[in-house]
Amino acid sequence: MNHLQNYIQFHCPEWEELPQEGIRIGEAIELIQEFLSPIALEENIITPTMVQNYRKWGIMPKMEGRKYRREDLSVLIAITIYKQVIPIQMVKTGIELQLKQMSHKDSYSTFAKHMNTVIPALFEKLKNPHGFFLSSQEIPIEEIGVASIAYAYGMKLLGNYIVTQKGIHNIGE
Repeated sequence: MNHLQNYIQFHCPEWEELPQEGIRIGEAIELIQEFLSPIALEENIITPTMVQNYRKWGIMPKMEGRKYRREDLSVLIAITIYKQVIPIQMVKTGIELQLKQMSHKDSYSTFAKHMNTVIPALFEKLKNPHGFFLSSQEIPIEEIGVASIAYAYGMKLLGNYIVTQKGIHNIGE
């Protein structure tokens, strides 16, 4: 499958799709890479060393035991995308701000919803021979931070794709 199809068919896992039972670090890394590799801008999107640093820097919450649960995986997925858009020092603040507004489950569900809406839509629009339109969609105020990350990442991905294709006119050839 080509990159354009990967982007159009991208699916960020919903809260219920994340494992409820704890999994070890190796499985967590593998799972996150599987979820996010279709839209990755770098080869190593997450490594055990990165996860250790996120914990050391306080970006990841304290864990119970050595297994990664749904909450831990959702934070790691969010960090992996957020750090591509805002400086890593601000990622913790961004996640904390979102968690002040809604529950962990609702925060992640909002993140997944916007990722699943924005990325496929941006790339599907490339098929329109008449131009590129961003629809005006009302975003609830409590979701604007997460939505802005999804849009920023989607636009970064789109710009990167256009450049690697050597221009908009070479897409689909």
